Amino acid sequence: MNQSIGLKQQNLGVTEIGGQRGNYPGARRQVSRRLNEIDNAIAKLKAEKAKLLKL
Repeated sequence: MNQSIGLKQQNLGVTEIGGQRGNYPGARRQVSRRLNEIDNAIAKLKAEKAKLLKL
């Protein structure tokens, strides 16, 4: 019984859209937005590095 409940909760966490999980609605969305910003910054820096190496 406990195992099936645990699996249901895990599946909800993975498949739920909008990042509303537990008592933190929107928190996961904020984290993924921040991670996207960081990824974009890294991509920009890599592009700059490539430009500078070509000089």
